[in-house]
Amino acid sequence: MNHKNSAAIVAINPDLFNISHFECGNGWFKILKILFTSIRSAPIKIDCVKEKFGGLRVYYSNNTDTELAYVDDAIREAEVASLHTCEMCGKPGSLSTKRYWIKTLCVECDN
Repeated sequence: MNHKNSAAIVAINPDLFNISHFECGNGWFKILKILFTSIRSAPIKIDCVKEKFGGLRVYYSNNTDTELAYVDDAIREAEVASLHTCEMCGKPGSLSTKRYWIKTLCVECDN
């Protein structure tokens, strides 16, 4: 994700993040913005945001003894949404393996 979009997401709550860069395409910006807005007050630290096997992955640290099911549910919802959203442009997409990598892409970005 480019620096401008990464910075816009981190600005939602800078204390939430241990990172300043996301290892995924700009097409998932809206998914990530919704996710991090919904969990902005959670007592966690985001350690990694990346694409893996065509889907979004979000890893975090929980330094409390409290189980945070709502955080896990929100992340799972974002991960599922990423499997139907082009990582490059944000249009509806599907998994593609044409280029030896598994990516979620729309028809236009896959050509």
